[in-house]
Amino acid sequence: MCTANSTNSATAAPGDRNVLPKTITPTHYDVVLTPNPLPPFKYNGTVTIHLNVNDDITKISTNALELEIVGNAKLTVVHAKSESTQESTGHSYDESLQAVVFEFANVIPAGSTATLLINFIGEHNDKMSGFYRSAYKDSNGNEKFMVVTQFESSDARRAFPCADEPALKATFDITLKVDPALTALSNMNLVEETIVDGLKVVKYARTPIMSTYLVAFAVAEYEYIEDTAHPKQPADAKPIAVRVYTPPGKKEEGRFALEVSCRVLEYFSEYFDIAYPLPKCDHVAIPDFSAGAMENWGLITYREHALLYSEASSSADHKQRVAYVVSHELAHQWFGNLVTMEWWSDLWLNEGFATFVGILAADTLFPEWNLWTKFITTELAGGMRLDSMRSSHPIEVPVADAVEVNQIFDAISYLKGASVIRMLCATLSQEHFMNGVRIYLKRHKYANASTIDLWTALGESSGVNVAKLLYGWTKLVGFPLVTVEKEVIEDDKITLHLSQTRFLVTGDLTAEEEANTEAWFIPLRIVTHLNPNTPTDHVLSTKTGTITVPYSRSEFEYYKLNFNATGIYRVKMTEYAIERFGKILRDKNELLAIEDRVNLVQDTFHLARAGYVSMTLWLSLINNLGSEKSFIVLDDTNTNLSDILTMLYRSSPAVKTAIQTVRRNIFAPKVSTFGFEFSESEPYETKQLRTLVLAAAGRSEDPSTVAELQARFERFVSGDASALNPDLRGLAMSTALKHCTDPGATLAKVLDVYKSATSADLKIACLSSLGFINTFDHAKRVLALTSDSTLVKPQDAYIIWNSLSGGSPLPELVRPYLWDQFKAQFNDLHAAFAGSMGLFGHICGAGVRTRAEDEFADEVAGWMAGKDCDSEGEREDRIKKVNVIKRPMDQGVERVRSNALYLKRDLGNVEKWCTERFS
Repeated sequence: MCTANSTNSATAAPGDRNVLPKTITPTHYDVVLTPNPLPPFKYNGTVTIHLNVNDDITKISTNALELEIVGNAKLTVVHAKSESTQESTGHSYDESLQAVVFEFANVIPAGSTATLLINFIGEHNDKMSGFYRSAYKDSNGNEKFMVVTQFESSDARRAFPCADEPALKATFDITLKVDPALTALSNMNLVEETIVDGLKVVKYARTPIMSTYLVAFAVAEYEYIEDTAHPKQPADAKPIAVRVYTPPGKKEEGRFALEVSCRVLEYFSEYFDIAYPLPKCDHVAIPDFSAGAMENWGLITYREHALLYSEASSSADHKQRVAYVVSHELAHQWFGNLVTMEWWSDLWLNEGFATFVGILAADTLFPEWNLWTKFITTELAGGMRLDSMRSSHPIEVPVADAVEVNQIFDAISYLKGASVIRMLCATLSQEHFMNGVRIYLKRHKYANASTIDLWTALGESSGVNVAKLLYGWTKLVGFPLVTVEKEVIEDDKITLHLSQTRFLVTGDLTAEEEANTEAWFIPLRIVTHLNPNTPTDHVLSTKTGTITVPYSRSEFEYYKLNFNATGIYRVKMTEYAIERFGKILRDKNELLAIEDRVNLVQDTFHLARAGYVSMTLWLSLINNLGSEKSFIVLDDTNTNLSDILTMLYRSSPAVKTAIQTVRRNIFAPKVSTFGFEFSESEPYETKQLRTLVLAAAGRSEDPSTVAELQARFERFVSGDASALNPDLRGLAMSTALKHCTDPGATLAKVLDVYKSATSADLKIACLSSLGFINTFDHAKRVLALTSDSTLVKPQDAYIIWNSLSGGSPLPELVRPYLWDQFKAQFNDLHAAFAGSMGLFGHICGAGVRTRAEDEFADEVAGWMAGKDCDSEGEREDRIKKVNVIKRPMDQGVERVRSNALYLKRDLGNVEKWCTERFS
């Protein structure tokens, strides 16, 4: 494991956090709001906070942001059986705490209880945070607004004054006063509805004790479908009312999510052995939403794209995505809502675990999707991609201020977190893991916990010192590279001489870093041709070590570390061993499990990417994939070929053409096998393979594939919906844009599809294709679409940025333009997205990460530091705004430097390899 300094290896101590004074503890809130989904979008509110007073005080602080406090606060205190009332003498605002501080004339004694009544005015903003407004069109095309909430991580304070920290749990009584024509929803079930002064007054049952970021409201014209979940265990489990709410006309697109929700609620009630504690579970589709979904207890909110599925217009991949997102959010109802992390440093406890068990549930429902195999190329690969950089962060990341949290809703918290849980589950056994999770949830339900609490429970169930086992995996940055320094075969055994160090995408660990790198506790799990499906378990816990396993010589002999890729590490074998695997992949790939085949190909690519071996070794290896039939193996290969081409964008046409030839040779011969037509009865993987094969063949300029996609696109836009299966629509549109002779007309056709699309899935496919337009002038027009919020919703702007960054056939022009536009629009982008969960970071990444020049990395770093600013004030403002996205920008700069370093180190070898084979 790595030894890092305290700022990288420890969570922020409570005393270092920027939090409210501990002088009071809230226990309950009475919240009364009068939402107003009409201009000027101002709403009135009253909150009564029930408090325990911990110290003698004359001031009370509570979080509030962009709220107007009306009049004086009224405080009622009960102490020593006497009651007194006083009003605040004034209030001030603590900007660093985002808190309003009420001052009182009389001392409020320690040990008393109190109620603090605050009247306020809030605004339904357009920032997708707090209690905000979301626009939609009714059946007549008129723009209307709904008002909804997004409070995680620290935006409940935008909706009503509260102690907005995850450990300050309380109960909530919510009352909403709304137009009688609107539907009003909150976390709990409705208990009373009356009409008062022309408004519908809706009161909800009291919530369980919970954190403020899980409170939720939604007020809109909604329709719904409903069903009931019937969990069989535990003994106290009760039927759960489940509804999916959508804007008018879309409720049937919620049918699949409804079915998944009922089955997953039943599954988790039984898996966790704890009954779902609320009487209902609502799922709500929202047109404008910064994240994918939000696990508000009993009122889960989603982007439309993450919840709605149409058999007629949605792809098979989208169906899988909806099932997973619903499962992920339902996992949070226990892991995150019932038991909540004590502080944001343990965000991964929420997100990593929900990612893991979300896949567990979806895989149980849909085993044909092979989600755990796909995990290797998505969750595991995504987490390792970020964690291979110096600018990564530990899973347990220091967080001093809640406003920093949005930057760690990233691949480490979600994907590496889930990968650690998967590795641990494989080490302990599924039964020990499940029993440990049950202990943890039952011990800490309705309370807060930290990572060590989970490790303690898992240790009790398994007898393993989990905290010791996982110290390096959660406390420190990075993951290891295991190198087979030597292999010695004697008689009936093989001895492997191993070493470990930190893996870096740049491959340039310094002598000082190496000296400070301690050993991870690495579960090796070794298989050979003698035991291909029954690994022997070993541990490498020192810098070097030897492992001996049974072995014999044969034509297809092999050994492989990291069976099924359950460990989070790369393995560098001898080149001779990799060449032996090439023969197996070519002639007898069934000797290796799919998981091991993809892990082998994946490790070799990333070792080459980092300079530990040459990319020519990987290119030679994948030349043996002609008979490969696994979607996962082929998809990972195609993704990595695209990564190479991204780095080569300024290289010679000859080398780029050669890499495309490699891709074409693998995929084009498979086109005739799969064709362009889909069957409802065919296996799911066949559909995936067809889509992949056609995409890879088309991207590699296979003439017949390109021509057929163009022809089908023209039929589709002329009204023949059957010309393109939903899985191929995005591919056909991007192909048409890339190869068109009339870019203006073709772009107009794609935009017409976008404007007329009723499903969110098809709209996303259209936006994702736009970046493939084949002239620079039209690429500029495409980016300009992101400034028209009536056409492209702000939540979707990053899709166009990413499409241009990764898909443009003119990268040498478009990528610099994206950076220039990011700089020009920076202040506007900050105003629009600074409070969003990741959108700002996605956009900045699109303008940076696909470049490959050291001088560009220097330019970005200088810009971040304000070196181009004309005044000190302007520089300070730049730095302050950049801090909102500093992590993703630092990671983008490091990605650029790693791209540049790779090209300096290996481009000559790749060019030579290509010349020898294709000239």
